[in-house]
Amino acid sequence: MSFGAWVWASIRGRLDSLLVPSLWLVAAPACLAVLFLVVRPGDGAAHVRFAHAERWIEPLAGYSFDKAGFSALLHAVPDFSAARWTPMPLPDVVLLPAISSEPDPPEMARAWLRVRYTPLATATPGEPLALYGTRIMGGAWSVWVNGELIETSLDDWRMQWNRPLLAKLPLRHSLAGKPIDIIVAVPYRIAQGYAVGTLSAGPLSALRPLNDSRVFFQSTLPQAGILVALLLGLLSFQFWLARPSETAHLLLTLTAVAWFVFNLQYFFDFSDDEVAALWFGALVDAAAAWLLAFLCLFAFRFEQRRFPRLEKALLGYALGVSLVTLPLWQWHVTALLLQHTVDLVLGVGVTGLLTWLALRGGSLEFRIITLALWSLAAFAAHDLWFLSSQRSPDGVHLFPYATFLLFGAFLFSLQRRYLGALDGIEALNVSLEQRLREREADLEARHGQLRQVEQQKALLQERQRLMQDMHDGLGSALVSSLVLVEQGRLPPAGLASILRECVDELRLVIDSLEPVTHDLVSLLATLRHRLGDRLAAAGIRIDWAMADLPPLPWLDPPQALQVLRIVQEALTNVLKHARASELRITARQETDSAGRQVVIVEIADDGVGFSPLAATAGRGLRNMRERARRLGGALAVTAAAGEGTRVELRLPVAIDAPAALATPHQTTGVFACRRKRGRRRSDSG
Repeated sequence: MSFGAWVWASIRGRLDSLLVPSLWLVAAPACLAVLFLVVRPGDGAAHVRFAHAERWIEPLAGYSFDKAGFSALLHAVPDFSAARWTPMPLPDVVLLPAISSEPDPPEMARAWLRVRYTPLATATPGEPLALYGTRIMGGAWSVWVNGELIETSLDDWRMQWNRPLLAKLPLRHSLAGKPIDIIVAVPYRIAQGYAVGTLSAGPLSALRPLNDSRVFFQSTLPQAGILVALLLGLLSFQFWLARPSETAHLLLTLTAVAWFVFNLQYFFDFSDDEVAALWFGALVDAAAAWLLAFLCLFAFRFEQRRFPRLEKALLGYALGVSLVTLPLWQWHVTALLLQHTVDLVLGVGVTGLLTWLALRGGSLEFRIITLALWSLAAFAAHDLWFLSSQRSPDGVHLFPYATFLLFGAFLFSLQRRYLGALDGIEALNVSLEQRLREREADLEARHGQLRQVEQQKALLQERQRLMQDMHDGLGSALVSSLVLVEQGRLPPAGLASILRECVDELRLVIDSLEPVTHDLVSLLATLRHRLGDRLAAAGIRIDWAMADLPPLPWLDPPQALQVLRIVQEALTNVLKHARASELRITARQETDSAGRQVVIVEIADDGVGFSPLAATAGRGLRNMRERARRLGGALAVTAAAGEGTRVELRLPVAIDAPAALATPHQTTGVFACRRKRGRRRSDSG
């Protein structure tokens, strides 16, 4: 294993042992939210936190729970002469009452909370003051200073459940050091109760960071998590479109959509229209049941477990809740708490079943998902307690933060399976590479054996060719000459001529075996060196002109022998018949009419020449042309009486497969003629 592979394996092992840093990164916002629960704006050098306030509950009649009713309540000048103020600690929470048994109980009430604040004498002149509250739950609010209305939340009165209070106090610097009365009015529906969080007063510059941090934790961060979950759902939907058989990806998409719908109130204000607001609330509340069903179905599919009856029951429950929560029936506000309580109990039961499955051999990914579901149940219980006003309003809703834990667990599980698939592919690739190397080694060994067989075959074929050439050429000539000598019919001069031709043939075969590396010029040079003395002795001057020629890949010993025989036959004809004084041998490269590269070997003399028509019946020229054809080339002879002879041999530079050499019974050239002459002489004897 290389050093880089070892480092990567070590890092991956550490990542797996730490459950992958991405899981901790998505869990970090939830951990921050939990820590934020213990953060409270305390008394500082610039602002003051009120631990107590005076409260007066004013029952109301004739007001409607809508924007118009709240507008009248928030702007109505109170009659504090009849007020009965009661000291109360802050935060102040009025619990949900039991269902009233009165025949016509009042629907609305208004809570007045009064604190006394003394601006510091050391305050910066002209610096604005402000009142800050962590949360106002129940409805809209208005702020009064010394009996004067300062600010209201009428514009977004339905969304105050998740927004802090920050109201500027337009006080003059001349009031520094003098106490002022700050009153917060909270109209609310008696059946729902209300809650007022911690109140603080001081310079706006000191309270704005507290307001911004609470907006971030109560609204911005949950919105980011919900959108991330929706994006993961869309990504999973793309996977499902690619592989529809993977229903777990579709269920994860539906879970993300249900999660988004359940948290729509973080993105959209409730409508001022009461009917539209009821339908919007019904949609959000029904999404909780579908979220529970899809979560459980996804967990079952992810672990490849099936519980048909339980799955049908969960879907039936979600459908039933969707119908029951329609705003067609007048339900008490406690019905919402009852619905979510049933959702929580059912979710805890199914999570318990998943935990039992995880402990009985479930995968690590499945256990992480189960742990995330338990965190989801705990956060849901916290928010249910919060919704029923049993929890201090200074806290935050934790259920949206479960997005980071739950979908972080999903991301971790998918990542683990993806990495597992990659490990499987890598292991398969390693196995295939090993098998490939073994196969290559086997093929290399077989190829080596095949090369040895081919070499032995080539040696055998070359040996057979040489034997045939020696038998048909030298052997036949020597046997014929021996017969003639024994019969006394061959004079010494004729014997010398035959022996000379035998030596030329032997040298020709030897020259063809020289390692000329496909070089035609070197091959022709050996022939010139061997025949140069004979040509000079005959009084023939040689003009040797060789251009740079490319290698001929097909020029192996068998083909080299054929080229040498063609050229030697031409030179022998010059020696025997031309009576020439000058011989020109040239070689060059040209492009023929078909666009092919060819090498041209030209042998021209200044002898007596001959008539080509008279020589067509000669066996020598036919043999030369046949040899050229077998090499893929052509032979042309140009001659005229008294004007010399020119032999032009055209050979291709590249050839697919050279033609087969002459078979043993097709031996041509000098020795064939000599054998026939020898036979005739033998027969006549």
